Amino acid sequence: MFVAEENKKIVGAIIGHLVTWDNHINAFGDEFFVLKEFRGKGIGKKLSLKLENYFKRKNAKYFSINANPKSRAYKMYLKSGFHKSKNSVCLEKKLK
Repeated sequence: MFVAEENKKIVGAIIGHLVTWDNHINAFGDEFFVLKEFRGKGIGKKLSLKLENYFKRKNAKYFSINANPKSRAYKMYLKSGFHKSKNSVCLEKKLK
């Protein structure tokens, strides 16, 4: 879990977990939020990158996250290199 703070107040957070199967480590984003008044300021992107970099350090091969296709987060993930999976709310990204 990573959080974003402003003036000692949590204004955003992202939570994820790792799962190992078939000798591969895969990463999943579980929960993600930015308070409404702080949206559009790059906080979500910074949180997402922080979680992605953590997953890379843990040698995860893929990062998957669910997001509403009508949400700002969904658009942010697409711009960050994620692509749609068979399930339209699931986005995936191969990690290097």
